[in-house]
Amino acid sequence: MMHQALANFLRCQSGATHIEYALILSFIAMATIVSITLVGNALTATFVQIRAGFP
Repeated sequence: MMHQALANFLRCQSGATHIEYALILSFIAMATIVSITLVGNALTATFVQIRAGFP
């Protein structure tokens, strides 16, 4: 019984697929966070320059 369950587990590819999807999702999340941070920093610098132009 246990031998059969272990054999089925080793043949199953769905675990690997879940891990691949998790890795892809983590890379997308990381790229999104970096992009938002860079855009936020650029906007902050722009608003600082605009504010410096007012008396």
